[in-house]
Amino acid sequence: MGHDLNATQGVEFVTALTSMELGLTRREINAIMFQVDQDQDGNVSYREFVPFAFDLLQKMASLRLLESELENDELAQFILDLFKAK
Repeated sequence: MGHDLNATQGVEFVTALTSMELGLTRREINAIMFQVDQDQDGNVSYREFVPFAFDLLQKMASLRLLESELENDELAQFILDLFKAK
């Protein structure tokens, strides 16, 4: 089977995740790769990547919204600071 021109090799995907300096461990990156590569062919196709990226962006937006809502709540801010410190 030929290489899908709309796919990224797994190594490239892992390298991209690593270069973003998200603080992910190698195990976490491998877990993400395993989750995204639905057909387990070692490549991440556009069709596999889009749902992952959409879900990630949706979660990030939700987290930012929650953080902005809780910004003025002193107890909530204290709790958020505790979690960020860990």
